[in-house]
Amino acid sequence: MSNDNYDGFADIINGNSGIFGTDVSSMENGLTAFDSAKTIPKPQGVFVEMHCRQCGNPVRITVEWGEIVAIRYNVAPQLAYRGTRGFVNDVTDWGFSAEQQAWIPKNTCQRCTSICAPGFKPEEAEQHLAVGRRNRWFSPQWEQQAATRCSQMVQQAQSVSR
Repeated sequence: MSNDNYDGFADIINGNSGIFGTDVSSMENGLTAFDSAKTIPKPQGVFVEMHCRQCGNPVRITVEWGEIVAIRYNVAPQLAYRGTRGFVNDVTDWGFSAEQQAWIPKNTCQRCTSICAPGFKPEEAEQHLAVGRRNRWFSPQWEQQAATRCSQMVQQAQSVSR
């Protein structure tokens, strides 16, 4: 006797949203926590908490406000502030991911040494800057000076590409 459509567990699966009951999936919350970054704007910059995608090690990064301004203008922070003072205390090397359309700090995991950092898009940087402005974590004059420096870098890059 053959019944290809027979499912002895259909009543259980259909009756309570699957074998995990009311949960969507047993792994969903763990995977979301593992593959997400939490950003927390603070007076020093934007703190990022995440886990390394290779080994799961917790990673904490501080992206300084000067770096956020550079990203807002779509400029690598290490290039925008080369040879200057007062914008960034500890300049990190950043690279651009064409796939994500985002700037990624070249931070490595302390355990497995793989690149472990979130991507920041210019529009996300602007959202973080709005929080910083509202909280008065930096002066309008400082932001204007940083923005001027970054826009000069953009203009230089455009003149070279012509």
